[in-house]
Amino acid sequence: MPNVLDVRFVGVDLSTLLDFLARHPSVKVVRLDGVLDLRKVQANPLALPNLSRIEGDEVQISRFLKFLEPRSRFQSLSVFFRDDFNLDTPPSPFDASACLSALRRLGELHGDASISLKFNFMSLRQFTSQFFHIRRESRPEVLLCVDMMQVNFSGFPPALTAMLLSGCIKWLTLFNHISVLRVGIAEGVITDEDRKRYLQVLMERFETATITL
Repeated sequence: MPNVLDVRFVGVDLSTLLDFLARHPSVKVVRLDGVLDLRKVQANPLALPNLSRIEGDEVQISRFLKFLEPRSRFQSLSVFFRDDFNLDTPPSPFDASACLSALRRLGELHGDASISLKFNFMSLRQFTSQFFHIRRESRPEVLLCVDMMQVNFSGFPPALTAMLLSGCIKWLTLFNHISVLRVGIAEGVITDEDRKRYLQVLMERFETATITL
């Protein structure tokens, strides 16, 4: 298989994953589901010059990014934060620290690359507003210029969705730049007045962006 382009890892150990990718540097898409403990392996940095998309939960993405060659430079890179689709793995709480670590690593890696980020926040993940309110001396978002940002909320009660959305709007304004921004919520969750107010906040922060809410 000299030209593997799209690969999904389900329930494998990290040594197997890293060995496979080291032998197939042509890979463009890596999907991570149920990958076993990523912290206990010593490995040479991965050189994946064609990598264009990473999918998985925030913990697996954060740990995977640490194995990429530090001098990696990508033309474009899409990172999709989503649930782990391995049915043998029970849903775990959203790990805010891991997500911030992943964003920090992307800030170190992206160079002049076109970056796209997608977040699916699901009630099954026991997601809370903690992610939007962590206060640290240095936030990684301020270094990231994002070409496409998509944030989706689903499965939450309307009142909780509205609360999370309020925090999300403040969080989005931390990014250095966003060119295209899409925030997805169910109809009727927020009032037209709140929608207009949030759009105004985002448009004032990102004057040239295309924004939908």
